Amino acid sequence: MIKVLFIILTLASFNVLATEWQQLSSAQQQVLVNVKSNWQQLDTATRDKLVKGAQRWINMSPEQRERISTQHQRWQSLSDAKKQELSQNYEAFKKLPKEKKKALRETHKQFKSLSKEKQQALRKQYKQAVKLKHKTKVKRMRKKN
Repeated sequence: MIKVLFIILTLASFNVLATEWQQLSSAQQQVLVNVKSNWQQLDTATRDKLVKGAQRWINMSPEQRERISTQHQRWQSLSDAKKQELSQNYEAFKKLPKEKKKALRETHKQFKSLSKEKQQALRKQYKQAVKLKHKTKVKRMRKKN
């Protein structure tokens, strides 16, 4: 019993020590420089999450980093309402069955392989179909009332 307690305490103290700022590599510190001033106030789980993210960033190729940076900038430029809408869509997507997710990913892949002009034309068709569907729904509601 004492051995188990000792192991648990040792692992717990290692976890805390492993996330102290001074224990981070210089590369990790460079990636996390924006949170340095708040590092001591962060809980261990948050620190661990940030360290893992920093390590993923360090291991990325320059192309991957550029793609992620561009996506992040695009996300930051969105309105709060749009961010919320996209987050809700993502949560709904995560709840779909695997087969449905696979089909949607394949459809998206096919869409992205189209020329920009064809993509625009399909978007326009989709918007028109949504408007028509909405008008039909409104007419039905009016007939009921």
